[in-house]
Amino acid sequence: MPIKSLPLSARSSKPLAPSLEQWRLRIYLLMLVGDLILVQCAFSLAGAVYQQAWPAEFVRIEAQLLLPVFATITLYQSAYSINSLSDAKYAIRRGLLALLVSSALLIFVTFYTKSTASFSRGMFTLPLLFIAIGMVGLRIFTIRVIRRTSGPSVTNVLLIEDGGPEVNLRNALRIPRSTLCLPTTKGRNFRFTR
Repeated sequence: MPIKSLPLSARSSKPLAPSLEQWRLRIYLLMLVGDLILVQCAFSLAGAVYQQAWPAEFVRIEAQLLLPVFATITLYQSAYSINSLSDAKYAIRRGLLALLVSSALLIFVTFYTKSTASFSRGMFTLPLLFIAIGMVGLRIFTIRVIRRTSGPSVTNVLLIEDGGPEVNLRNALRIPRSTLCLPTTKGRNFRFTR
């Protein structure tokens, strides 16, 4: 008997746990926007440190050239994924790898187009260092805030206990089978289909 065939009175109108999908999408978007702001701020700060004055136009141009490449590579490198919300090392590795790949790609393109004469190596390396440091801090801060506000898990796991061997799943929602109106499965295989 599939769950869809239960009468409306037997179905719960309230979910067991709220869906975390929309929440995760918001966090991914905040991480992406934070990274892009970090790139702009790092180039501005590096320009101020390197030139002892507020950065010139070419600093903004370098940042604006890196932004779309960096955003694309971070999306392809899974820098914004479920693992990046729960594992700081994974999030840092993916973010730094995306920074390395995007900066190498930008350097290759500027070399290929012979525009490296207008690019200062110091003015490109210093912001990359600032971005890397800021990215590590941003990832650690984000994961700490997530753990403090929503707990250690960023996914909902439902475990229906049916008298079998003990399953050790941390942070799982556990429901005894007897509280659900499910058919018996003794002696036959039963599969829920949607």
